[in-house]
Order: sequence, then C-alpha cells, then structure tokens
Amino acid sequence: MVGMLTAEEEEEEDVQATKQQIRQLKNQDVASTRNALRIAAQAEETGRSTLSRLGEQGERIHNTEKNLDLASNQNRIAEEKARELKTLNKSMFAMHVSNPFTAGKRREQRDQAIMDKHLSEREQREATRREAFRSTQRQAEYQRDLDGKNPNANAAAANRSRNLAERSKYQFEADSEDDEMENEIEGNLDLLQGAAGRLGQLGRAMGREVDEQNTHIDRITGKTDTVDDQIAFNRARLDRIK
Repeated sequence: MVGMLTAEEEEEEDVQATKQQIRQLKNQDVASTRNALRIAAQAEETGRSTLSRLGEQGERIHNTEKNLDLASNQNRIAEEKARELKTLNKSMFAMHVSNPFTAGKRREQRDQAIMDKHLSEREQREATRREAFRSTQRQAEYQRDLDGKNPNANAAAANRSRNLAERSKYQFEADSEDDEMENEIEGNLDLLQGAAGRLGQLGRAMGREVDEQNTHIDRITGKTDTVDDQIAFNRARLDRIK
C-alpha cells in the first residue's frame, strides 16, 4: 500500500524521535543548571555582602564600647573632683587638724586606691582591645574559609573522569554536541556543589557572628547602665554641695 512504512523505516523514525527527545531533555538540563548557578551566585553575593556588613557593624559596636570605657573613666574623674569640691566647701567653715599618726596610713590607702583604679582601667581597655582583635580575626577566618580550595574539588575531578567513561554506556549515538552538553551539565553540577558548600559556610559564619555580637551588646548594655548610674550619682552629689 502507498504511504505505508516498512519496519526498518518505522524503527528509524522511532530512533530519530527518541534522539530528538533526549536532546530536548539535555537542553532543558543545561538551562536548569545554568539558572541554578545564576541563583546560587546571587545568593552567595548576598551572603558575602551581609557578612561584610556584620563585620562593619562589629567595628561600630567596639567603637561604642571604647567610648563607654572613656565615659566611665571621665565619670570617675568627675566623681573625684566632686568629692574634692565637697571637702573644700566644708573646709571654709571648719578647722581640720590631721592626725600625724595616721597620715602615713591614709597616704598609703590613697596610693593603693589610685593604683587599683589604674589597673582596673587598664584591664578594661585591654579587654575591649582583645574583643576588637577577636572580631577582626573572625572576619579574616571567614574569608579564608570561603576563599579556600574546595575540599571536594579533587573528588569532583575524579568523578568527572570516571563519568566520561561510564556515560558513554547511556549516550545514544553521541556526537560532539552531545558531549559538549554532557560536559557542561557535569561542570555546572560540580560548581553547584562548591557553591552549596560556600553558602553553608556563609550561613554558619553569619550565625556565629550574630551570636558573638549579641553577647557583646549585652556586655555594652551592662556598661551603659553602670555609666548612667554613675552620672546620676555624681549629679546628686553635686546638688548636695552647698
């Protein structure tokens, strides 16, 4: 009958249809992996930017603590001046005779108090500097981890070499175009694996940095309350001086 295909021709049509379907699926896979890479790159860029902003925020937090330490020290000086002013104010109306037997002991106590305050302030400054240094070190550590060699790179290369031999079992009359698509798909999957690892590192780094900064903010809150109490106390003391 006219128009009827032979068995060989029908088989050839089926083969061509299958090849076309396989090619379409591979084109879709290539497009999907490209899109996934684009999204992963955007997510990584956002994560790195967020981590960088957290680092800048950490620096501002340390500057805040440093200024609080300075305010606390200045407030202590104001407290001493207020005490001196009160003593001078009283001396205008009363005669004070120092005890020569206890003068040396009082002088030693004053000297010891001065030294204790000096040591306390120095330790406070050193603690603030140590925290600032730790913050800088954390940021450097994050960058080293993110920019370091992908630990799965060697394994990915080995898998790719093995897949080149194995995939030929499943390729249907592979040609150069088919090999090119297969290579791109496998390469994109390797890149996605690396991107997923870096995104995981970014997430852990941001979580750690937020926890550290929350702890730091709690410490600053305590210092702020202390400075506020000192200021209120000095104001009340000055109000009582007449």
